[in-house]
Amino acid sequence: MKILAISDIHSKVENIKKLNFENFDLIVLAGDITDFGDYNEAKNIISLFPKDKLLAVPGNCDTYDVIRLLEDENVNLHAKCKKINNLIFCGIGYSLITPFNTPLELTEEEISNILKNFEKCDVLISHTPPYLACDKTSSQKNVGSKEIRKFIEEKNVKLVICGHIHEAYGIEKVKECLVVNVAAFKNGRYGIININEKIEAKICSI
Repeated sequence: MKILAISDIHSKVENIKKLNFENFDLIVLAGDITDFGDYNEAKNIISLFPKDKLLAVPGNCDTYDVIRLLEDENVNLHAKCKKINNLIFCGIGYSLITPFNTPLELTEEEISNILKNFEKCDVLISHTPPYLACDKTSSQKNVGSKEIRKFIEEKNVKLVICGHIHEAYGIEKVKECLVVNVAAFKNGRYGIININEKIEAKICSI
């Protein structure tokens, strides 16, 4: 399976038009599709992707309108799981509480309550990175979720696709789990992930 992983578009659609979707089996949007956008703005962005290949979670800079659009388009994975090619994909959007009072934020307890519903997870699509993996801000502070970290260790998750912390783009390992922060697509970054006998990932630039 070949995955195109994108996060943090923030309504900047110019780079989307530079992508070729034909060679990918799945396209993942890991949140912040819009920059506080409404339903129609989200619809215009999602229309640029092939919906039959698309899975998405909302980010903290999205809105409830964006969630409604993702639901209407049947691509929303937040708080849900989907089996694809014998792999269980689970999703958790929003972000931890920020200093910026963005529309979609969760406490660690709320994140934990969502994750408890996932009995099995091979691939986690999360807007927020796990704690101590691809989660360091420009001030060198780790701001990832401890509950997500705990979940991927306990459930033996194979892959996490995340974003949110733009300056923390890159690839790290948590035990045997590959964490891939692909933010920010508005700056031209995205990820290509191959899942075969092993998982390989790289961060690319347009």
